Order: sequence, then C-alpha cells, then structure tokens
Amino acid sequence: MLIIVGDDDKKSITVGKGESTQTIKVENIYYIESNDHKVSISLGDRCMEFYGRLTDLEEALKPDFFRVHKGYLVNLNFIERYSRTDIYMKNGDMLSISKYKYQDFVKAYTKYFS
Repeated sequence: MLIIVGDDDKKSITVGKGESTQTIKVENIYYIESNDHKVSISLGDRCMEFYGRLTDLEEALKPDFFRVHKGYLVNLNFIERYSRTDIYMKNGDMLSISKYKYQDFVKAYTKYFS
C-alpha cells in the first residue's frame, strides 16, 4: 500500500507493509531506490522498504525529485555534489547516474536551485 497526500510543501507518503503502516514526510527523504519491485526509501540514517513501483512515486514527487537512473529517484535538495557518472548525497551515499539521464538531470538541478 502506498498513499501520497498533501500539497507541494507538506506532502507525505504513507507506506503499508504487512500489518504495519508508517507515514513519512517527503521533505525527509534523501532518495528512493527500486530493485525487483522492492522499493527502499532512504531517510538519511535509516531505510523503509515496501513493495511498489518507482514510476508511481516519480510522478507524485516532481519537481523536488528526479529519476537519475532506472532504479533511483533522488531528492534534489539532498545532493551534495555530482559528476558525470555519480551523485553524492549529503548522508554520504553515492548513487549512479545514467549517461542517458545526465543532461536532463543537470537542467532539472539547475532549475531547482534557480
């Protein structure tokens, strides 16, 4: 189960896994990773996992998030630096960026901070 509620400034995601449910403020998410239908939300110091689709989150979290690779959706606010091949997050994690997404990423990143 995945529910996204709120306006742009106060969005939150409610994730259900088994019998437990947790609500996460979108502004606290560093990045979201998907692998074999398992989605992992990185909150900097911990992760939350559930089954879902990255595509569902991608549309709902624009423009603060950008899909830099088929398996990664990053919060532009938590990027420390980037190169042509990698993105370095403020929590120390390093993510790969697709060479096909690089130009669009640079445009989105520049627009986000301008």
